[in-house]
Amino acid sequence: MLKRILKITLLFITLSLVHSLLGSWLQPMARVFASTWRQAPIAEISEIDVLALGQNKTANCLNRGTHLYYMSKHRKSIDVLTVCIEEGTASDKVYSRRGKAYFELGDYHRAIRDFSRSISLNPANEDALIHRARAHYNMDETIHAAEDVTTVLNISHNDLNISKALQLRGRLFAKEGREDLAMQDFRKAQELYSRYFGFSFYLNYMNPKQISFLGMLVLIGVFVVLIFKLRLPPPK
Repeated sequence: MLKRILKITLLFITLSLVHSLLGSWLQPMARVFASTWRQAPIAEISEIDVLALGQNKTANCLNRGTHLYYMSKHRKSIDVLTVCIEEGTASDKVYSRRGKAYFELGDYHRAIRDFSRSISLNPANEDALIHRARAHYNMDETIHAAEDVTTVLNISHNDLNISKALQLRGRLFAKEGREDLAMQDFRKAQELYSRYFGFSFYLNYMNPKQISFLGMLVLIGVFVVLIFKLRLPPPK
């Protein structure tokens, strides 16, 4: 009996430690991991002036702006990316990233402006087209949203981007009361999602908090197994 009580006490202590790790260690790791999974590797950059970031200012600017974006520091991300744009070295990706930051802040007019600039530099930037369509949709500019969705569906060979476009087109159909067409698009989008299997698919959509929560569950499972020495059934 005493041994069981000690085990339960140890389990509670372990859970408390995991909880503290979640705030001080796991959460920052998850933010960096989410950023590096979705974009190019993010360099660890301190609070140095963007103008002194090295020879390739555009790449450094985009990396830092992306890092801040995925830390939900959208205003700071905009400031960093704006410096790059004002230097005259901005690529379509820089405009697209700043547009996403404006989008997250609900500033759809500026978001559309940046997405349009990105598309003018690279007409095949499907990510910018999808996000501009979403911004138009949120502003009830359904005609413009439908135009961008149609463009993506015509040029894309990426199942993930096609599924995003189909989801948005389904919403447009539903808004018009065309429920049958909406359901067709939603089903097709789901089929394309299913092609992205397992961990890699979910990591594309998990935000840092979800990744942190998943990590916490894994740690708890490991500690429970170690503490109680659970015997897992042999594989069949």
